[in-house]
Amino acid sequence: MLVTVLWVVLGLMGAGSAVAVYLAEDLACAAPGQDSNYGHLSWSVLPPGYRCTWTIESNGLEGQDGPGWGPSAYVAAMAMSGIGVALVARRTRRQVAIECLSPT
Repeated sequence: MLVTVLWVVLGLMGAGSAVAVYLAEDLACAAPGQDSNYGHLSWSVLPPGYRCTWTIESNGLEGQDGPGWGPSAYVAAMAMSGIGVALVARRTRRQVAIECLSPT
């Protein structure tokens, strides 16, 4: 039960992080070394995460950044640990059912 709760909390933290970046919009894409120069924010499915794009017309420089390895590692860790949590929960339910059905 505690592992499941921890998994859900970590999932909510990841979702909250994505929502924060989404709400920040282009403010999440500050140009490297420049304070008030923001690029265009877009989202990538594979690899997962957000991508910042700067153009010469809009920002005076051209480039692209992201998504880094962090979101991919997070998604992989959540998927693998989710499978583990599901297997443990299934085994626990089966053991409880056996104990309830066995004569004492």
